[in-house]
Amino acid sequence: MCLCLPASVYCFCMLLASTTDVYYSLLLFVSAYCCLLLICCSACYCAVFVVAAVFMLLLLCCYFCVAVSMLLFLCCCFCAVVSVLLFLCCCCRVVVSILMFMCCCCNVAISTLLFLCCCCYVVVFCLSVVVSVFAG
Repeated sequence: MCLCLPASVYCFCMLLASTTDVYYSLLLFVSAYCCLLLICCSACYCAVFVVAAVFMLLLLCCYFCVAVSMLLFLCCCFCAVVSVLLFLCCCCRVVVSILMFMCCCCNVAISTLLFLCCCCYVVVFCLSVVVSVFAG
């Protein structure tokens, strides 16, 4: 739109100038005005395109940063899940170790009882031998 209007004015002025010499100064003025408008509009369009390109790049950078942030968040969640699983595994190992310690204590208690029973059996046997020697 900005480029079409000056071009049409310039063409109209060229038609007027070709018919008479009176409009020669008007033609120079209008052509200069049209060139100035074309330059300004082109500069405006270029500036708009540059600004739009910069905003698009900034938007893409923002999307990239959001994607990286989401990936980091997912990695953090994964690490938290792994940490919880490792903690639960450690707790299970502690429980298993406590159970094994209790079994070991039970084995020691049973072994002690068996040893005491064996000692009692030996004492009873020795007493029976002594009684049979004195009795017989």
